[in-house]
This record gives sequence, structure tokens and C-alpha cells, in this order.
Amino acid sequence: MLDLGIGTGRTTYTFAPLAGEYEGIDYVPEMIELARGLVSENEHIRLQVGDARRLTELFERSFDLILFSFNGIDAAGHEERLEMLHQVRSRLSDGGLFCFSAHSAHCLPLEKPGLTLDVGHPLRSAYRSARAMQLRKRVKRVNAGVDVPGLHARGWGLVADGSHGFEERWYYVTAEEQVRQLEEAGFAPIEVLRNDGIAIDPSAPGRDPWLHYLCGPGNAYRQLG
Repeated sequence: MLDLGIGTGRTTYTFAPLAGEYEGIDYVPEMIELARGLVSENEHIRLQVGDARRLTELFERSFDLILFSFNGIDAAGHEERLEMLHQVRSRLSDGGLFCFSAHSAHCLPLEKPGLTLDVGHPLRSAYRSARAMQLRKRVKRVNAGVDVPGLHARGWGLVADGSHGFEERWYYVTAEEQVRQLEEAGFAPIEVLRNDGIAIDPSAPGRDPWLHYLCGPGNAYRQLG
């Protein structure tokens, strides 16, 4: 198994004991050090600083399962994302699986949270109302900064969605565009799943804030490395 963007080791803790051979990488050295404090390395479990755009430089062998969880792929720009997909395809074994999640452009514009009152618990009600008002301001700011029709027409866009104090922009993509990117990179078949694990039609994905993609290797792709 190759685990991309492991962060502090949340997925490492889960999958490393289950995989016969586990390789975990992250772009940030400090994250790898934290992950090493959570899971001990041995001959079957290895963690290292690595770039998902440079997999052919890191590994000569292929993997049966490649995972990019928690929308980690969305931290990259458009061209970098396409390169990552090609790199993953080049290191996926015959019969292997690639699984990742991505922010869904179909949730845009964001919906304002409703205000709920609990007359039996006034303090709880006041806290929830204050929190909802903060979220409504955030949603308004996000929506004001996004050309939603243009993003939907193109199929993808970078959105300052409020995380990290609006200092970061994340890649949002339509399901149909993401499937197209995967097919171009040489993946097939491709499944699109909601957060509850139900497979959906990419042309009618609903408004889940992110979607999961599960795919295997197609017959033709651009060989790298």
C-alpha cells in the first residue's frame, strides 16, 4: 500500500498494521516526524518525506492500493493535480485500486446554515445561534468570492473556502470533470461515491461537500519514469 499525504499519521495508524507492505509519504517533514511518533517503522512499514508529483523518483515498484485521503490532492493546483494522477497511475499495479476524496464543486454556492432555537436550554440555544451566525458570515464571504457559474462550466476552480482563515485556496471539481481527468490519466473503471459510500451517477452527484473516487488501471496510459 502507498499512502499519500499521511499528515500526522491518522491513516497510517489504521492501515499500516493491515498492509503486507506499507509506504507512507507526506510533503511536510514535520508531519512525517509526528507520524513516526504514532507508528513505529520496521521492515514492512516505512515513512518518508515525499512529493506525490515525483512518485517515479521515489519508487521503482508498483502498489496494489494507493490512497490519497482527506482531500489532500486538493491542495495542489490544476497542472500539479494532473501530474499527480499520471504519477499514481504509473505506480498502480495491474488489478490495483486508487482511492481518494476531493471537494465537490456541486456544493457551491454554499448553503447558509439555519438558526435553531431550543427553548428548554437557553444557553445551548444562544451558543448554537452565535455559531450559526458566524457560519452564515463565512458562507456569505465564500460565495461572494466564487464565480460559481464559471467554475461549473469549466469543471474546476480554486476556492478560498474559509479553512485556515481564508489564507488557502482549495481545488473544487465537478464529478464529471474529475472522471474525465482520471480517464485521461489512464484509469478505468471509475466509481464515484457519496460520503455514505453509495455509488452515484457523476452527472447527478447531489450536494455532498466532497466525493470519493475509486478506480483501477486502464489499458492505455502515458508511461512515466
